Amino acid sequence: PAAPQALPPSKPPSPAALAGLLPHRVAAVQSRGQRLPGEIPLPGVSRHNVTKVVRHRGKPPEDPREAAFTMFDVGGTMFDWLQTQGERFVQDIFHDVLDSGCRRDMGPEEAWDKAVVIDVGANSGFYGLLALAHGCAVVFVEPQPECNALITMSIAASRLDQRKVRRVARPLGGPSSRGTSLEVELDNHCEGRFPIVNKERHHANAYGARGSTGKDSAISVPFLVVEEGLQSAGLTSKSKVLLVKIDTEGFELVILQALLPTLRTWQVANLIAEITPMWWSNTGFTLQQGAAIVEEVAALGYEGRIQRRGFGSPADLGRWISLRRVYQDDLWLKRTR
Repeated sequence: PAAPQALPPSKPPSPAALAGLLPHRVAAVQSRGQRLPGEIPLPGVSRHNVTKVVRHRGKPPEDPREAAFTMFDVGGTMFDWLQTQGERFVQDIFHDVLDSGCRRDMGPEEAWDKAVVIDVGANSGFYGLLALAHGCAVVFVEPQPECNALITMSIAASRLDQRKVRRVARPLGGPSSRGTSLEVELDNHCEGRFPIVNKERHHANAYGARGSTGKDSAISVPFLVVEEGLQSAGLTSKSKVLLVKIDTEGFELVILQALLPTLRTWQVANLIAEITPMWWSNTGFTLQQGAAIVEEVAALGYEGRIQRRGFGSPADLGRWISLRRVYQDDLWLKRTR
């Protein structure tokens, strides 16, 4: 699509302006109580100055430009979530990694060569925006059209370098996902609960606070195999990936398992994954299978840490998960060899 223009300072863009920004064929409109064919509503869009939530070890970043961006969400849901303890842990990791690997004066070519961040399950895009503000190149992976619309709005309003942005508006999976699709609820409003009707139908929180499980409100988005998705964004095994974030509300095991061949041959320095053993059975994995996948990833040369505990070996990490010590947590895997 054509490069977006700057947005008005006080309100979301018009339907016509936003339609031209989207990287897919789904137009987004402000809510007027109507839905036209091929359109989705964006009700209650909120615009946020993120300076009060961008923190490193509890303090504002030393360079205030790292917090100089705008984020849009629906009703403040994701903005409020950023102030929770788990998100502070993730944000500290981002700052630690990006402060040493990215520079704001990096040109796009240099950034795509050695300072890439991949945000899988980007939702409203805060972490990708944070990486862009540090000067990194970012691949936003997000199959939900409304989330993609919010990300597009935020990038344009923040005047971030569009040349450092690439988008994959498809879900990622393993080889067995070829020819299959993810059903996405359009009326979930990007609330942070991954709205998949084909995997988590019986989980009470799978659709967000106001989500619907009605089939008539869903669209099908075809899967991409992980490495093919990364290649579609122009990445290769020569790309230096500083960090991969995975936050897919129970679907992380599929992503991690599919990433294994890539992790063996690509330069991926850090992974952060929200792991949710409480949901693994809904996506076809037992607790033991999930623990084994996480252990296999760590065994490729990564040191593991969750919020309150570090692990001396991949086996220790797998054992801790298999003993039901983790209900839901953020796992940082840092490459040490």
